[in-house]
Amino acid sequence: MTQQIPPFSLMEHWSPAQTLAAYDYCRLMSEMLWNRYQDVLLEEMIRQDKLTEPMDRNAGDENLQLPFEDDPPF
Repeated sequence: MTQQIPPFSLMEHWSPAQTLAAYDYCRLMSEMLWNRYQDVLLEEMIRQDKLTEPMDRNAGDENLQLPFEDDPPF
């Protein structure tokens, strides 16, 4: 029985050229999928978004304190 190596550990040994080739392939594949299946993908994204737990509507109503001084030092 052979031991399976997780794919991310294999990537640690890639050369910069191999990494760039994999990145370019994934980017090209993503663009091709989007161009061909944009409507289907959007419908599925919306469907999955509706299945997830809704965010608390009041969570974004508070203002965060900014780390600025009232009187600038100049």
